[in-house]
Amino acid sequence: MELRNIQEPVIIALAANNEYVPYLAATVQSVAQNAQPFRPYEIYVLTGDITLRNRELLKQQMRSFPQVMLEFVDVSPWQERVKDLFVDQHFSVESYYRLLLPELLPQAPKVLYLDCDLVACTDLAPLFDTSLGQHFLAGTLDVGALALLNDPESDWRSYLEETLKLASPQHYFQAGVLVMNLERFRAELPTDELLAFAAQNKLRFLDQDVLNALTAGNNLVVPMDWDVLMDSCGTRVA
Repeated sequence: MELRNIQEPVIIALAANNEYVPYLAATVQSVAQNAQPFRPYEIYVLTGDITLRNRELLKQQMRSFPQVMLEFVDVSPWQERVKDLFVDQHFSVESYYRLLLPELLPQAPKVLYLDCDLVACTDLAPLFDTSLGQHFLAGTLDVGALALLNDPESDWRSYLEETLKLASPQHYFQAGVLVMNLERFRAELPTDELLAFAAQNKLRFLDQDVLNALTAGNNLVVPMDWDVLMDSCGTRVA
């Protein structure tokens, strides 16, 4: 019998509501199709309302990938803590669920968080394996934000510097793909502190702004290959 090394599982978290299940299904399918065949992957879906029927369909979808475990994390016990937080534009309260991850996944030292509007084109294990050291997280720079910094008609720079108090606004990152050091969050930046910051400001990009403001100077930048952005009309690739 061929023996294989037991490897650390790749722990991935996503957040979705029932209406977003079709997009969630596409994301987890792309992750599973690119996963290494002999390394365990644990995918946790944070949700408050995905129906039992849709949960079963998603689990059936993963049966072709024996190395991938798909589980649902019920955020209902935490719902009171996020339900009144500010949402605007295309955002929903589910966006704040990533701030709950240190508590929702108490067994995990780290996690790779993914938005549900993306498709993985390669194995995500190398990104998950990013050595965080004592940093809170790793992510890619937000190229859209960078483009606005020197736009004389935009107040983006003043927002980053005056509202978020960023000393280096050019380091503003995207939160759609993040490797999070949950151990350090639990020790130094607990969930209550994250939610308190979210509650005191009407932030333009919700939890993304929370994480940028509170982990500034304590995060890593990874190559932009890991978070390629294309607009809805397909006219810009960043």
